Amino acid sequence: MSMKSIIQFFYLNFGLALMAINIHFFLIPNQLAAGGLGGLTVVLHHFFPSLSIGPLMAVLNIVLFSFGFFFLGPTFGIKTIYASFSLTIMVWVLEKTFPLIKPITDDLLIQLTIGTVIA
Repeated sequence: MSMKSIIQFFYLNFGLALMAINIHFFLIPNQLAAGGLGGLTVVLHHFFPSLSIGPLMAVLNIVLFSFGFFFLGPTFGIKTIYASFSLTIMVWVLEKTFPLIKPITDDLLIQLTIGTVIA
């Protein structure tokens, strides 16, 4: 593995960790639905609060990757698969490690701004 690959792997995981922090600490507690699968899981979690975000993301990822393999073929990006499931695992670990009962602050604008900057 070259040094360039190691650095890219580090940056990928660092970005995924920031996204997981954004989703867990800022989007979910405030019921803010950003784009993509993270936003969809926030919306579904609002209607089905008993569903855990991490496993829900995993199920939706499996469904979407099945479509991707079917329509795009087996060369469908390995980095995309890794990143999607890593983000899912990171969100799930944050849910279990730092459970939130309410948002960090009552100021929605500040949390939205911080979450957007992190993302």
